[in-house]
Amino acid sequence: MVTIIDPHIKRDTGYHIHQEASAQALYVRNRDGGEFDGHCWPGSSSWVDFLDPKAREWWHQKISLQNYEVKKNYLSFFFLSFFSFLFFSFFSHAFLL
Repeated sequence: MVTIIDPHIKRDTGYHIHQEASAQALYVRNRDGGEFDGHCWPGSSSWVDFLDPKAREWWHQKISLQNYEVKKNYLSFFFLSFFSFLFFSFFSHAFLL
C-alpha cells in the first residue's frame, strides 16, 4: 500500500485533523490573521505552517508509524507530495501577500 501525504488539510468541521490544526492555530495565516483557505484536490483546504516548530511537531506525531492508523504490515511506503503546495501557491491570489 502507498500512503500519499499532502501538506494541505481538507477544511471540514467533521474531520478531526482539521479540528485539531485549527484549534491549535497550526495553519498558515493570511494578511488579516485568519486561517488561509485555499483550494486543492479535496476542495477547501488549509496548509500546516511548517515554519512553526509546534506545527512541525504536531505533523510529525500525526505521520509517525507509532500513531499511524493503518496496519503497519500493509504499509509499503509514504509519498509526501509537495507538488500540490507549489500548484496551490502558483494559482492562489492571496497566498502570503
